[in-house]
Amino acid sequence: MKQANNKDDAQRLVPLLDSIFREVAERRREARLLEKQLAAVKQASTTEENESDHLLQLRAQLAMQRRELRLAQKEFERLGCEVDEHNPNRVLILGPNGRQTFRWDAGDAAVQRILSDVGHGA
Repeated sequence: MKQANNKDDAQRLVPLLDSIFREVAERRREARLLEKQLAAVKQASTTEENESDHLLQLRAQLAMQRRELRLAQKEFERLGCEVDEHNPNRVLILGPNGRQTFRWDAGDAAVQRILSDVGHGA
């Protein structure tokens, strides 16, 4: 169930949002690196080598990163939040009205009230 937050509740989420957001950013970087490594290995190898241990390990690591990203997304949702589809460095937070009322931008110390729902998927 999505949690609705008043301004104080939303503000108390900031340290947790920051922690989750840093983990997501690191996992996205790692996934991009693994995707590049996979592409390079596939391009340089023959069909037989495509099932090499190294390639299988890269695929497994990429799958793990993607799984952890999905779990982080679910954690945001559990907290009544979602990453803004138009700005991936912004988290939208449900307010007491059940709509996205607050926003938090990565690195900010405080949440801000959303003045308009336009462009925020509400």
